[in-house]
Amino acid sequence: MLRKRVKQLIKAWHNCLHLDTLIAQNSDTVSNTIDNAIRQQHHDAIRQRYELLFLQSKEFGISKEKYGNNELIVSLTSFGQRIHNVYLTIESIMQQTLKPNKIILWLDQDEFTLESLPTSLRIQQKKGLEIRFTEDVKSYKKLIPALAEYPEDTIITIDDDCIYPINFIDVLYLQHKQHPKDVICPHAHIIEFDETGDPKPYLEWTDSPKDRSRASFSYLPVGFAGVLYPPHSLHPDVMDRGVFMSLAPMADDLWFKIMSLRNHVQCRTVPIYMDIFDWITVTNNKSDLGLYEKNILYNNAQLKNLLSRYSLSQYDFDVFEKTSERIVPELYQETVEQWVLFLKHLYAYEFAKSLIKKGMKVLEIGCGDGYGASFLADSEAEVTAVDIDSRSINYAKHKYEKSNLTFRVYDGYSMPFKEQQFDMVLSFQVIEHVSDLNVYFRSILQMLKPGGIVLITTPNRTYRLSEGQKPWNPFHLTEYNESSMKSVANLYLPHYHIYSITSNQEVLSIEKERCRSMRDDYDETEFRYVFKRSNYINYYSTSDFFLTKENIDDGLDILLTNTELQ
Repeated sequence: MLRKRVKQLIKAWHNCLHLDTLIAQNSDTVSNTIDNAIRQQHHDAIRQRYELLFLQSKEFGISKEKYGNNELIVSLTSFGQRIHNVYLTIESIMQQTLKPNKIILWLDQDEFTLESLPTSLRIQQKKGLEIRFTEDVKSYKKLIPALAEYPEDTIITIDDDCIYPINFIDVLYLQHKQHPKDVICPHAHIIEFDETGDPKPYLEWTDSPKDRSRASFSYLPVGFAGVLYPPHSLHPDVMDRGVFMSLAPMADDLWFKIMSLRNHVQCRTVPIYMDIFDWITVTNNKSDLGLYEKNILYNNAQLKNLLSRYSLSQYDFDVFEKTSERIVPELYQETVEQWVLFLKHLYAYEFAKSLIKKGMKVLEIGCGDGYGASFLADSEAEVTAVDIDSRSINYAKHKYEKSNLTFRVYDGYSMPFKEQQFDMVLSFQVIEHVSDLNVYFRSILQMLKPGGIVLITTPNRTYRLSEGQKPWNPFHLTEYNESSMKSVANLYLPHYHIYSITSNQEVLSIEKERCRSMRDDYDETEFRYVFKRSNYINYYSTSDFFLTKENIDDGLDILLTNTELQ
């Protein structure tokens, strides 16, 4: 019987693939009806392939070799009639090019016993499948018990009605190694809000970001395509059954998203495209359709429940692009280059803070995310920060709440304050964006008290651009070196001093190498070895940077001030 079934499957599989190929070659003339039929044939072929593998393959479905210090675990659950087909999902995981250390199927202890399970699952137990029984927390079973038992391991959740591409784990894990703190998934929705700040209906969210090179807090991992959760990527409250079953009983994806957001963990998508996933069965079962419709219907209400419970708003889901235009500290730790860039910016704020005395009034022009203004507010000064981007200001107001810190929108022309009321005016990484220097310096000087301090920083074009080259950063209108900054200062500041923010040679090389390939005179055949420490976050710090008046153009950022600095 087994041999006969194998022969039937091989013949059916080849027939389906042959028909699929023929139609694909004449796709321009195929009607929608035939197209649907062919899709069904393709679906049948994939199912038959994994049924064949299940019957024929004796290969062990898991690996005993750990990946780094953690185990790699695939976790799923099932229920009802799906239990008879879930072996196909499991087989697609056992056939992966990169095999996990564990495959665990979590089942409701009140619905199943080991004796009641299909023979197919007991066969797969011999190939490495683990079957565990747990309390019923509905779809949450695919992750909650695994988190409880394996908190230090990397967990990939999958759905029980999907056949996964053969390189599914390989691609997820490669991205995980490159971005070990991010939640990784092939498919995500972008959580979007309307003009009033309320979440838009679930069906109106953008379906999967086109740009897969960036991570975001606004991406919602979609569970059916699989999700990789690094250790400790979810807030400890994730285990609170009473809360998640009350607020989001049918929205485990949303619950896990909120828990990652509360841990300040982003989501990143990978290029496994949805057309190479396949369903075990076409969704025409009434109970499956009913469950799907209920989930969609109640998603909006459940998200509102979660936002209300944890006092979250649209600004918690906002993320600014990783450019010098918006420095969000939490996003600048993925590579040594990003970390050095962040430290360079932070050093300027540390230096400014060292000049602040108790009771001073400080104004920052172009505060962006607001992290620098918040840092300055840790002193005993009254800090006010402005930016022309209202979204940035709203984000900063929500993120940084301190009694001595105020954020205001600035239209770029008229300051919303009385003149000469600030002891210090600083504007870091802004002048390179400015088209009207007259307005820019007038705003600075009008706000400054007599004898007050001006601090302006900007990247030094000498190491970033070749002679005559326009800025490669699309947001930069003009970049300055020592000579051009002197020309500007002569026009607007009666007294000025120019310094260089620079660093030790090791850090200096990292930042200069980051920009070298963007220069017009870049020679890609010229190899330069730049030493970079793997433990860069713990090793490099703002103590590696310093201020100097010597060899300005050999450094990194230019600092323009009206005060002699010690």
